[in-house]
Amino acid sequence: MRGSRLGRGPARRIRSRILVLSAGTGAANNLIRSLKVGEPTLFVVGAHAERFVLKKSPADRNHLIPPSTHRGFLAALGRVIKADKIALVIPGSDSDVDALSRLRDRIPCRVFMPRRSVIDLCQDKYNLTAFLRARGLPAPLTYPVTNLDELDDLFGRLAPRPLLWCRIRTGFGSMGAIPVKNPEQARSWIRYWQDMRNVPPTAFTLSEYLPGRDFSLQCLWKDGRLVLAKMSERLVYFGGGSHPSGVSSTPALGKTVFEPRVGEVCAAAMRSLDEKISGVCCFDLKEDEHGVPCITEINAGRFAMITSLYDLTSPSCAWPSVSASISATPTTSRRTATSSAISTPNRECFAARSSSTVFRILDSGTRSTRERREQSWACSQLRSRQLVAFGSTYRFSPSTPSRTPRQSSGSSRRS
Repeated sequence: MRGSRLGRGPARRIRSRILVLSAGTGAANNLIRSLKVGEPTLFVVGAHAERFVLKKSPADRNHLIPPSTHRGFLAALGRVIKADKIALVIPGSDSDVDALSRLRDRIPCRVFMPRRSVIDLCQDKYNLTAFLRARGLPAPLTYPVTNLDELDDLFGRLAPRPLLWCRIRTGFGSMGAIPVKNPEQARSWIRYWQDMRNVPPTAFTLSEYLPGRDFSLQCLWKDGRLVLAKMSERLVYFGGGSHPSGVSSTPALGKTVFEPRVGEVCAAAMRSLDEKISGVCCFDLKEDEHGVPCITEINAGRFAMITSLYDLTSPSCAWPSVSASISATPTTSRRTATSSAISTPNRECFAARSSSTVFRILDSGTRSTRERREQSWACSQLRSRQLVAFGSTYRFSPSTPSRTPRQSSGSSRRS
């Protein structure tokens, strides 16, 4: 809480203290900046295993600790938590999520994350895809690769499609991903990773290629209730031109959007994974040839690299309407997804401890009618006109087509 009365004395401000792992990396640094914007009194502690990476951390205090895979990680983490009186620890990478999930019962502070079974399922992209499709949720048709000799058979099962998508079933940042036209291309790609990176063929999958719009949705849940969600569309990929896949999870150019279908699919997926889910989940979705948004992966337990992009819209402006739309409109697609009501975000507080609030969502009903109108207008402007690239705001004509993501070598020009 921001302050409390003790006797007759003045109000005393209490600073919440949180620990962000992988501090110094792009994703963790963006999260730290966003947290400080939302709650200026928050005291953020950062930690990382690489001292040169840690040097770039914007946290109020930083600690060098062993990697999350090291046997001394838990002891070092406990010392940091005790020394800095940490109330909540937040992972900054998939490896952090895996470690905290395994050790959550032994960590001496709060860990706001989904259940271990949900995290394990989401970190294997093939198992996740199979899980979603078995429940009628839109996800790309995918087959696991067991050996190089069966690639011809897999191409036959996925025919007739001009392009297929070959990728590693774990990891992030489009690692090991590439579009392929024939079995020989896929075979050469997988063999390269096997020879040069010691990645076995069984680590790969082959799936249908999704040609449509590319979306990202970041959402926060508490006991199965959607508290906050924000959505963006990737328009130009950061470094896409230098990647064999031509894509990247981080956009060089993107915009905040409002697509109810995307929200419906993600909400249905969350209910299928865990009806009482708590924590943050980041979705990647891409439209198929029919315009149906298909889930390609879910990063459960951690925030996305582009968290700072979402700071450009207020939570009360855009996303109560998203939640209301999700609860009011059933999902319709070629793969029917079940839908049930989701509460509209209102006044909610996720307390790291009883005396400190880390996340605070304000009730839109506390604003005046004029403020609500101004915020609604600002939100409509963002949805129709605002683009974001490298932290700069670009304006464009609403008639300008911008539906299909373009490749980028990492540079953008103002137009």
